[in-house]
Amino acid sequence: MPQLQPRRQHPLEIPEILSQVAHFLPLWIHEESFVRPLLSFEPKTTMACLLVNKLWYATFSEILWYIYDGSFHERAPLELVHRKCHLFRIFRSHRGHEGPYTGCVNLLELYISQQSLSQWTNGLDLQCQMDLVRANHGLKALYWHGPAQKERAPLPLKSLTGFRNMQYLRLLAWDGSDGRLAKVLRSVAETVTKVGLYSIMGVKPGDFLFEEEVDVDDNKDDEDEDDYGDKDNIDEDDDMDNGNKDGDEGEGKETETGEALAKGKKKKKKKTAISPPSFWSSRQEFRTKQLILPNLVNLGYRINNTESTGMEDLVMCCPNLYKLSIIPEYEAKFYDLPRLTRNIKDHCHKLRVLTAKYSSLQEQEYISLLDCCQPQGLVKLKLTMKNITVRTADAIIAHAQTLEVLELPGFLEPMPFLILCRIMVACPNLRVAVFSGYAPGNRQKFLKELWAQPWGCPKLKVFGISFEEDENDPDNQYFLDLERIPEREDNVESIQDIMPGWYLHSQVDRYRDEKASKQNRLFVYAMLSKLKGMPNLEMVSWCGVKYERSPIQKYGFQSR
Repeated sequence: MPQLQPRRQHPLEIPEILSQVAHFLPLWIHEESFVRPLLSFEPKTTMACLLVNKLWYATFSEILWYIYDGSFHERAPLELVHRKCHLFRIFRSHRGHEGPYTGCVNLLELYISQQSLSQWTNGLDLQCQMDLVRANHGLKALYWHGPAQKERAPLPLKSLTGFRNMQYLRLLAWDGSDGRLAKVLRSVAETVTKVGLYSIMGVKPGDFLFEEEVDVDDNKDDEDEDDYGDKDNIDEDDDMDNGNKDGDEGEGKETETGEALAKGKKKKKKKTAISPPSFWSSRQEFRTKQLILPNLVNLGYRINNTESTGMEDLVMCCPNLYKLSIIPEYEAKFYDLPRLTRNIKDHCHKLRVLTAKYSSLQEQEYISLLDCCQPQGLVKLKLTMKNITVRTADAIIAHAQTLEVLELPGFLEPMPFLILCRIMVACPNLRVAVFSGYAPGNRQKFLKELWAQPWGCPKLKVFGISFEEDENDPDNQYFLDLERIPEREDNVESIQDIMPGWYLHSQVDRYRDEKASKQNRLFVYAMLSKLKGMPNLEMVSWCGVKYERSPIQKYGFQSR
């Protein structure tokens, strides 16, 4: 009887292979954007695979429900979402379904947006949020916005303590008084690498100090005393032996020897006495220690002394801090910048990336903030500033040997192009330089100053500048008139004609698409021709319109 050959298993019938192949299907698609990456959800192909067989259903279900995003899943039935919640690994509550999610216990990332009565927010009440966080102590990332109410809710310690592998923690709009914030940070101190704290109220100076109970053993002092007593006994024993040798010299010496012998016996008896247990002679002491976050390298937080007076001391907990992003309040009375800069200088010797957002600091405050990052030097600097002075520029140039990325947004006064060009020339390792402002500017003046500079940044890859056009300036009128002529509109082909190797980059929205289609030919040539001396330049952004150099042209390959 012929032996039946076993059926050869198809590779797609093996769960491990099928799972790897399934990840290549388009489900979550990231689209490039000038502001932030856009995300779209395309589940049709994956849902069709669920109908093949049971193996495919089980495999593709895990992939389909790996990410739950309320913005994309809002049309899914509530019962289905609750039934599949055990498959969630990433949970984003924005515009999501109501809780509770009792089976959702395997999350790796959890993002809870602000909860209110608006239809654009999540449907989880505070109790459901706390239960969801408490049930997922294996989280690696947590973003949690406090509830929208007049008085901020206190940080729930039972939910926020006990994480085993928390790496990214971001908390917004909470009450951290009574040392609550410090307790939360202390519970994740060994694992957390990135922390963001915004609108946290009630933090006071000294909250990041804690008392540690220490056992002090008093037996050491007793042992020292015993050793000293033993030495006396040895001396007395020697005297006693000497007395025995001279015992024939008289009765007086015999009497003295007898007394010495008696004393020696008493001393020995005291030495062999049973000492009390060690716990009888130990005491408890409390020593003040600084909270230390040894693995924290990225910290961002808002400083507002009307809400919290101790946030300037948070950097003292971060000896290995690499990136710091702060949001000082608009008036100096709301923050203590001298205390902050002193703490940075004393405790953050590895700081290389500094960002100050939405700030209106004064000249001396910018200088002190830049000086506290010496001598290690900054690699990336982003400062929101309404104007820039020569002294501020000198403080930036002090980091010239290490500075690679420089972003100066938010100018409210006319942009000093000459000072900006001076900074770029002084920084030989600069790779990214972006300047933007809201004050009127002059194109022709900028191009003239740009052309006159002895460019000293050959490594520059990205150069961006944006400012409002001054229509009342006669120097700008020529360019503005040309832009209004329809036949002067430039497209990709015309830009290739006037500047070979350059093309219009895909823009972020319709407004910039229309603006990009109306770039004046003479202006584009005048701008890009000034940058010919920078062989490594890859992208130029002019007032929101991006131009990119073709890789073929950049590396010298001949196009077909």
